[in-house]
Amino acid sequence: MAKVNEKGFAPLTILGILALVGVGAVGTAAASDGARPGDALYSIDQATENVRLAFAGSSEAKARMQSGLALERLEEAQSLVNEAGRTAHLEEALTKAQTHLANAQTKAEEAQAQGKDVDEVLALLAENSLRLQENLADVYERVPEQAKPAIERAMEASQKGFTEAANAVSGQKRQELLNGSSQRLERVRERVQEMGVELPEVELPETEEEVGGNIPIDIPAGGP
Repeated sequence: MAKVNEKGFAPLTILGILALVGVGAVGTAAASDGARPGDALYSIDQATENVRLAFAGSSEAKARMQSGLALERLEEAQSLVNEAGRTAHLEEALTKAQTHLANAQTKAEEAQAQGKDVDEVLALLAENSLRLQENLADVYERVPEQAKPAIERAMEASQKGFTEAANAVSGQKRQELLNGSSQRLERVRERVQEMGVELPEVELPETEEEVGGNIPIDIPAGGP
């Protein structure tokens, strides 16, 4: 017979209860993964993400995670576009996406200041910022009129995020990033201008970088 402690529970029974509680927490967290702003489990989803961020470790790892979370918030916003009465939740998702992008940039800069090579992380952040801007352009005309200012703010934030990340990338990685993204960026700007949205000018790098043994590379300032 198992020994009973002073609270009247056997140690194995306590372990069993803790295991069940743990399983229940994991199950709830998994169920909340697809939750969106306004959903019953959304606060649990956010709490789970905060725990993941707390245990991410390095600034570089946190920058990667924050960049990915920005895209998750965008997916949530996109799923709310056609749902009546959810404009406030749509705006919440977009605001959180902007916050994640800003936090990702901050963490990447922290890692860079520590002497870490974060060109790959910054290039990923720039790519995700550009993807965010492209997707925002896709949904702009489908959102209610009252949600359009939030979309415009998110467009500006994502463009700023792209510019800051692109300027922070160095050498050959910067050249590769600009070669692959400058035309996409120009197309997005043209699309949103046709919708009547004016975005600030993009200030991409224009200086020469020395790569692979003093070979100068001209950095394009925009699309063709």
